[in-house]
Amino acid sequence: MSETEKKTANPQKEAAALQQRYPKITKSIDSFLESELFLHCEFDETREEMEKAFEEEARLYEEHLKISQSAVEQLDKLYSENMAQNALYNHTYHNENEKKTDAQTALIFAKGCVDVKTLLGGNAMQFGAASLKRMALKQTRKRPNDEAAEKLKKQVAEKVALAQKSLWKQLLILIPVLFAIFCLVMRGYVRNTDWANIALPLPLIRFFYSGGTIIGILVGIVGVIAIAIVLSVNNKTKRLIIERYAKISPVLAELAKKDAELDAFYDEKAAKAKERSDTYFDIIDKNVMSKLINGIYLAPFPAEFANANDLAEGAQLLSSSRAENLKEVYDILERRHGENARAQAEAQHRAKIESINMEQLRSQQQAEAYAKQQAEYARKQADYAKEQAAAAREQADNLNKLAEESAKQTDYARRQADSAAATQADVDYMRRNNP
Repeated sequence: MSETEKKTANPQKEAAALQQRYPKITKSIDSFLESELFLHCEFDETREEMEKAFEEEARLYEEHLKISQSAVEQLDKLYSENMAQNALYNHTYHNENEKKTDAQTALIFAKGCVDVKTLLGGNAMQFGAASLKRMALKQTRKRPNDEAAEKLKKQVAEKVALAQKSLWKQLLILIPVLFAIFCLVMRGYVRNTDWANIALPLPLIRFFYSGGTIIGILVGIVGVIAIAIVLSVNNKTKRLIIERYAKISPVLAELAKKDAELDAFYDEKAAKAKERSDTYFDIIDKNVMSKLINGIYLAPFPAEFANANDLAEGAQLLSSSRAENLKEVYDILERRHGENARAQAEAQHRAKIESINMEQLRSQQQAEAYAKQQAEYARKQADYAKEQAAAAREQADNLNKLAEESAKQTDYARRQADSAAATQADVDYMRRNNP
């Protein structure tokens, strides 16, 4: 196993070695990590929120069970006292008009049962929402290894690495520069001053007078390069050490431990909360709702009419003598359901037609807008064609003018040539006649 693999295999030993070798740097990193990541993770605040969520869930559990138990007891009492002899519940009702009171009483009682069922259902939704909110605390809480925490670790490493770039180390690069400047100054000094007045040894004077300046400049250049390389390597090495330590710091192990403790705390509480939740929904769904309300109290009524609105409307129909028995009640409710269904279908149809009309209107508007755009484009094309034709005519006129001017120039050149030829003929004639 290589040295690097050995170090990587045991981060604790590697971190301890780095602490011994770079105590100030590692202490600074630990301090920054502790302040930044503990503030990021918010262990105490998250634990407090979890405790409140579990307490709220437990409170709702106790409160809702008391409500459901009280509601069941009241319904059972009402059923025992008022419904035991009711013709609808003892199965002796056959749509008799004289038993209208029994039907009305049964409808009112069933309406109360549905209201209780709705109340318990709302309580169940509230309890379920509290459970989901509690579960979300674990899923969404900040952790020491999430994306934001990794960014914080990088920021801490950059901050510490920047702090390690001390000013005096950066100023070391000025030493060779100052030496080169000193050599230049001394060269000018020894060249412009009588050597007898210079309080320096003669070899040193000769050094600055001859090639010392060049040597000083070379030393300065080489020194600047060497110091820059050393500083760069040193900074890079320290940066790598800082980045490595920021990943294996003992502070991270402490954070991971607290994170695990918070998970264990949540899991322990969540196990008890799950038991409560299972008991809650078992009691609400199976015992109260299904067996008592649905299985007994609402059993005499058709499922399509066993809702609060229809039950209340049925009782009102009987009390106002618009119906004399349940058959008439169901007939009226069925017609009303049909009318409502037709009205709903008509409303949906109207909405669909309006949507189609709106779509057609939008399409027509888009077509008109497109036609306007095309007409505007055609108009611009026509204007452009007119401009091009005018430019062509202007260019043709210019070409005609140039042709006329060229013809004039050609005619003028011909006349000049004829005049020159005549002049030359006269000269030749005079030479022949006057030797």
